[in-house]
Amino acid sequence: MFKIIFETFFYIILIFIINKQAVAISGEEISAKVSDWLVKEGVNGTPVFSKNSFFKNCNDEIKIEKFFKKS
Repeated sequence: MFKIIFETFFYIILIFIINKQAVAISGEEISAKVSDWLVKEGVNGTPVFSKNSFFKNCNDEIKIEKFFKKS
């Protein structure tokens, strides 16, 4: 009985972990996208996102823009 409960609990945890990564984007992926954008814009900088963090993935492609635009 204990073995069945343990296995069920293990599978639930495993599914949760797999599902979290399937619908999430990692900090490492965000850093890479921001770094590419910075290079294209000719800006020196290093984005700081934790490589171990996961963020909710959006349905659209991530858009990176300047916060303040010069007139």
